[in-house]
Amino acid sequence: MSPRSSVCCLANADAGSYAPVTVLVDERANDFSRAVADGVVYVSTYDGYVYALSASSGAKLWRNKVGLGGITSSAVANGVVYVSESNGNVYALSARTGDILWSNPTRGTYLNSSPIVVNGVVYVNSIDLYDFGLK
Repeated sequence: MSPRSSVCCLANADAGSYAPVTVLVDERANDFSRAVADGVVYVSTYDGYVYALSASSGAKLWRNKVGLGGITSSAVANGVVYVSESNGNVYALSARTGDILWSNPTRGTYLNSSPIVVNGVVYVNSIDLYDFGLK
């Protein structure tokens, strides 16, 4: 059994006040920043999972194993969650279901940053100084 981690969300208890909600995830959550879109917090783990959690209640909406491990924090655009994996793969997941829409290997030996999305192009960079734009 893998170690568990907790993620703290701030739930809007009533107008203008927030209460912390702690959520346990089954794998070790990475220490990267979280992406938040449309009331959902996206969390990546060192074990290759991506979680979608309700920002208001902390409830787990979905969880999907997308790689071997070393998943970066995510970017969300137009209903798609993008993550990169340290081994050079980039994944696109449905923000609603967590289903993998596509994956794409890059020439990078180690992707070490979160993706960014600009005008429909997903950009990632690698430790060996490659930058990639995927469409």
